Amino acid sequence: MTSEKLFLRYAFPCVEGRVMLGKINPLDYEKLKLFLQENSDPEQEFLSHCFEDADGQLSAFAKKHGLEKWNLNTVTEFWRHHHVGYHDGCEVNLVTVVSIKNNFVEVCLDEKNLTVFNPYNLSLQIGDKVYLHRWTIIEKVED
Repeated sequence: MTSEKLFLRYAFPCVEGRVMLGKINPLDYEKLKLFLQENSDPEQEFLSHCFEDADGQLSAFAKKHGLEKWNLNTVTEFWRHHHVGYHDGCEVNLVTVVSIKNNFVEVCLDEKNLTVFNPYNLSLQIGDKVYLHRWTIIEKVED
């Protein structure tokens, strides 16, 4: 996993809202989808352009901690523990998988069960810990 791919995985659940608000044009939306479908690396400049808010937060986080912005560990730490969400469901949470039905997964968050999506087709088992952003499973915590 590259830092650019991980950044896009976390940011992508916000894309449709950004298109509706005119912050991402439909052609860029299609390009972002293609990067995910082909599992290819988006350019850092393109990600910065499409996700100005998250990019600015990542830059500030990296600068504050003396880290390289596009290092995989920096991107991981930023999204998992320092991304500031502005809407319900926009925060990133560590949750536990409690049941699996195709691409729909039930997880436990704050003692409540939620049905969420697994669009990246991560191989999951009951009891796995995963990071969730906007009701979307982004990454699995590896032991």
